Amino acid sequence: MTTSEMFERHLNPQRFEPRAERVARRPTIANNEKELVEIYLRYIRMGFTHFEAKSKAYHYHTMKL
Repeated sequence: MTTSEMFERHLNPQRFEPRAERVARRPTIANNEKELVEIYLRYIRMGFTHFEAKSKAYHYHTMKL
């Protein structure tokens, strides 16, 4: 990308932005223990072991990042 293209992207972003709406991909934060259990069970259904599901639910879906 040349310098002029960088300026053009900065000054005219709608020309370069994708037409599809952007969707946030961050993990959802569980607000209580019930939601955390549901997330844990979702990981179990995906095929993770008990330990993997527990650690993923705890580390990715709580404020302990």
